[in-house]
Amino acid sequence: MFFYCLSLVYLKRVFIFVSNKNEIDMTTSKYIYKGITDSVTDCDCCGKSDLKRTVVLLDTELNDFKYFGTTCARNAANWTVEQFKKEKENYKKIKTVADFDIAISNQKSGYSKARMCSKALKKGYDRDELFKKHGEVLEITPWEIVYNIEHLVHRVAKN
Repeated sequence: MFFYCLSLVYLKRVFIFVSNKNEIDMTTSKYIYKGITDSVTDCDCCGKSDLKRTVVLLDTELNDFKYFGTTCARNAANWTVEQFKKEKENYKKIKTVADFDIAISNQKSGYSKARMCSKALKKGYDRDELFKKHGEVLEITPWEIVYNIEHLVHRVAKN
């Protein structure tokens, strides 16, 4: 009886140690979620091609972007399904100017590019700077330049 109780305590401690170790390993990943793109359709992990979209992950060790299918991205980053969803939600909430620049340039269609620009403007991105970086020049007059991003048009005064 004493040996049985002692072994249960030992097994419980081992289980707690293993579960804590797994939690730590899952949260420390060498990848940072950077969004979804449809411009790259091949998975860098398994080689699968003609995907509808790929997940963009930043490899912090190599400082390089990797493109994975959704399952491969989750497995490469060692995230559970819940953690993967949480990473996507956090990415949608927190955006810097550099993140918006990457997200806008990764958009394949003009409509999705315009949608991403609208989100950037709502988050406080400077309108003149946005159209200068990502817009196409429609017209140049002596006093202004007219930029276009799909259906969005903006005039920037010349200084």
